[in-house]
Amino acid sequence: ETPDADPTEQPEAPAAEGAVKTGLSVSTSLSSSKSAADGEDGLVQADVMLVAVTVDEAGVILSCAIDAVQAKVPFDAAGQLTGDVTASILIKNELGEDYGMIVASSIGKEWNEQAAAFAAYCVGKTVDEVSGIAVTEDGKAGDADLAASVTVSIGSFLSGVQDAVANAQVLGAAAGDTLKLVTETTAADSVSAGDEDGKGAIVS
Repeated sequence: ETPDADPTEQPEAPAAEGAVKTGLSVSTSLSSSKSAADGEDGLVQADVMLVAVTVDEAGVILSCAIDAVQAKVPFDAAGQLTGDVTASILIKNELGEDYGMIVASSIGKEWNEQAAAFAAYCVGKTVDEVSGIAVTEDGKAGDADLAASVTVSIGSFLSGVQDAVANAQVLGAAAGDTLKLVTETTAADSVSAGDEDGKGAIVS
């Protein structure tokens, strides 16, 4: 006897001709945050990695976009905010050269250029092929061609692409559509400590 289908399960709609799946991954790390100590301010820092992909029926990545947010809320030992939490927080692609990594880059490439190069390297590959990209012990690209344009650590890029592909669904995109990542980030809800604990609130 065949069991009845679960009425709560909603099968994915079949893709229209030329339609592709769109996937998004958003991951956040607070590992760079620190307490105030030894006369130095503390810091709430949120590093947010964003990756979007479109994927065809065969699982081949047709387009890929990578961006990130690095948002900081400094505070002193008394829990008082020491920065302007109302200031605009730009994503790294918006910052471009103003992010300032190029001065330390051995290949003279800014973060946004290296992220774009990694994204371009993934296009035309399946997620299994992307997962097979060689990684050195220090987390850098082990493939010579990729390493020529990407010298930052690629672990978060790799996991972001993997998660975005895993999350991909038919959402109305078609092959040839332009893929963009857009986000807004604010720390305006952060508050200094008073009768209650202070709060570093970063929202994307």
